[in-house]
Amino acid sequence: MPYRARRSNNFTVKHPAMLVGMMCLTLIATQKLLGFGGAAIEKKDVLVSSERSHYRIPSICISNGGVVLCFANRRVDTVADGAKEVHLVMRRSADGGRNWEPIKDLFAKRGWDAAMGTATMDSSNGTAMVSYSRNPRAERADARVENSAVESGDFMAISRDEGKTWVHEKMVIHLDDGGYRGHSHGSSPGIVLISGPHHGRLLAPARFQHKPGEALHTLQNHHYNCTLYSDDHGKTWQTGGPVQVGTGEGSLAELSDGTIYYNSRAYFLDGKRRIAWSYDGGQTFEDFAVDDTLIEPTGGGCNAGMAGFPRKLSAGKDLILFSNPASGERKKLTVHLSRDGGRTWPVSKVIHEGPAAYSSMAVSENGTIFVLYENGERHPYEKISIARFDLKWLIN
Repeated sequence: MPYRARRSNNFTVKHPAMLVGMMCLTLIATQKLLGFGGAAIEKKDVLVSSERSHYRIPSICISNGGVVLCFANRRVDTVADGAKEVHLVMRRSADGGRNWEPIKDLFAKRGWDAAMGTATMDSSNGTAMVSYSRNPRAERADARVENSAVESGDFMAISRDEGKTWVHEKMVIHLDDGGYRGHSHGSSPGIVLISGPHHGRLLAPARFQHKPGEALHTLQNHHYNCTLYSDDHGKTWQTGGPVQVGTGEGSLAELSDGTIYYNSRAYFLDGKRRIAWSYDGGQTFEDFAVDDTLIEPTGGGCNAGMAGFPRKLSAGKDLILFSNPASGERKKLTVHLSRDGGRTWPVSKVIHEGPAAYSSMAVSENGTIFVLYENGERHPYEKISIARFDLKWLIN
């Protein structure tokens, strides 16, 4: 018989029956940090916007050796979508997020847009990958001539030495059965499957759009999340089947039985996330549902971060961490914890009360949790910061 992970037929997403009182009593009331290693959190600003440089769309991955790699877009002269020039940049920490090397440009061409995709760490061979789409936006003839030798399209920046050096290769992406081609713009990090017959598969959240346009009604009716998966360590990618219509910018987690949990932003006005499940390694999805617990901004939702906790440290439980602006607006960046593979979310804690938007999550092999997130005091896009903590801080 073909492999099929065990599934629950009585699954319903519901709000926790009661608030965790002790958690509320121990919420951080001051920004004073007590030092990492116990019930504490460390925060550092890694990309701070200035007059010409505006940083957005964070993505994070961690090497087998604990090197933390943070990626984002630098939008030149404006923070808005549609900037005339967009760079792909990174920062690297070789000591687990304590100290950071200077900002490094991975792709920065005058008059070009390098739209951030998603970071993926292939733990089987230590290769770091970050997908991006690069296209010319130059209006001046001199800029077009200067960059005439640069090839456009979907590319992957690849490092085989924990982010010290990088090469760029054009992505090979195959269409799905319906003739659609996924792209990974603005989605959470990819994962490596470790259970079942698809062990070693790279699986990245992605999306496609039947009809062009950025109007809300177009996104609600013609935009879908999907996956990109690779069984040859990223040499080629296959577009996986879609989840619900009206979704975009999703996050993935693998459960211990091989089930894939997909949690998606929704371009609707109800402020609720959409979820779906895969029982074939991320090739197709079913059991579509609305999550009533993980609220998000109304008016089109927001990108979120998600990461599974290492099973060797979780006593066999399917622990999943999730981060997003848990509010009707883009503010109150909150980390949530599920102990049952995304079915309930009984634990949550705010890491930034003020304006906040996109976030990306990763967990190191020793259980250190990282959240890379957009935030500010007046608006959500003043800087990208990183928070570092452990489960003790989250659940205490």
